[in-house]
Amino acid sequence: MKTIKKFTALAAFFIFTFSISHAQHPKVLSGKPESLKAIKTWKVEFVYNNPEVQKEGKESDLIARKIKEWNEKEAGKGDKWAKDWEENKNLVYKPKFELLMNKYLEKSGVKVGPNANDKTGHTIIVETTWIYLGYNVGVMKQPAKINTIISFVSDAARDKPLLKVEMIESPGDVYFANPFSEFDRLTESYAKCGKDLAGYLSKSAYK
Repeated sequence: MKTIKKFTALAAFFIFTFSISHAQHPKVLSGKPESLKAIKTWKVEFVYNNPEVQKEGKESDLIARKIKEWNEKEAGKGDKWAKDWEENKNLVYKPKFELLMNKYLEKSGVKVGPNANDKTGHTIIVETTWIYLGYNVGVMKQPAKINTIISFVSDAARDKPLLKVEMIESPGDVYFANPFSEFDRLTESYAKCGKDLAGYLSKSAYK
């Protein structure tokens, strides 16, 4: 009986792990991936327009709460958290997204972000629309998740995306690491988003 219980628990673990680690397929909102075929270098721009945060309302509500709570525990700690929150967007999340995009598009000869020519004339705009911070309380964990709308644009006509897709609930993997910080969990979510987006493009735009 113990063996059966152990097997059942192990099977459930792998099924659950697979359910959050398998590739997320983008939902095409407009355009066609084939229109990107000739474009092999992309700049990347991250955009945040006060996205929704689960259980918080808006991002501004989360920031206000965190500043208040942390400052009550230690003077200035909340202000530091808010500074870190903003800085991570372009200093951590964006580079991690670009790293995974480059890794999984390397065989296609595509370069994004810092490895792309700044004069490429084309930009990937990543707008985060929803955030779930996840949690880690030791024996129980939930990955952070993000929703993003990603537009592939010519800088000369940014209001007319060549391709626009939505990525739903890109999860950060917390099962082989122990990210107690929401910043670390979100970093993995953006890594997952970049990896899955690159996988999709390699099979559609750059096949």
